Amino acid sequence: MKKGVVVEAKRRHYIMLTPDGSFYKAKIDQGVQIGEEFSFTPIEEKSVVASALNLLQSRSQWKALAMVVLCLALIFPFFTWFNQNETHAYAYINLDINPSIEFTVDDSYDIIDAEPLNDDGSSMLSEIGDYKGESLETVSSSVISLSRDLGYLDNDRQVLLGVSYVDQVDERQLLNSLSNQLLDEFDQDINIASFEVSKD
Repeated sequence: MKKGVVVEAKRRHYIMLTPDGSFYKAKIDQGVQIGEEFSFTPIEEKSVVASALNLLQSRSQWKALAMVVLCLALIFPFFTWFNQNETHAYAYINLDINPSIEFTVDDSYDIIDAEPLNDDGSSMLSEIGDYKGESLETVSSSVISLSRDLGYLDNDRQVLLGVSYVDQVDERQLLNSLSNQLLDEFDQDINIASFEVSKD
């Protein structure tokens, strides 16, 4: 047993100063104030592992850990939702009149992106305006109409339409459907040559 003065009060123990200048931890006795002198039994220091476990046992640490886990649990579904809604390329459609444009479409045949393949294609895309999210049929029709109005469709009125699928699928129906719709819309006033480009 040692005798010392209380210099600091913690939650679970006191810090004691002995006459020889040493500091010790002591268990709390009720009614002892800072600056008072009393006899105490020093608390033995625990190992690093025991100290870490003791730290984790405090309520505030568990509350903080629980809050972090809860926040992650609330945020994680949003990240997976964003990844699920991310549109992926299903096919690349080349529309070539003289303005040549390559459209990237999703599996619903809506435009994800478009890339001009020549200068006329670049000016054509800027004339069309906002095309992302629009259907392939609508944008193709706009390109052909604008090409006709600007004099790009020459005497043979030839339109080349090519498709290249990201995954190897045989969907000739896309080309046939798009060709037929465009022919109907332009009263058979254009000639459409359609072809599928293999991935190889």
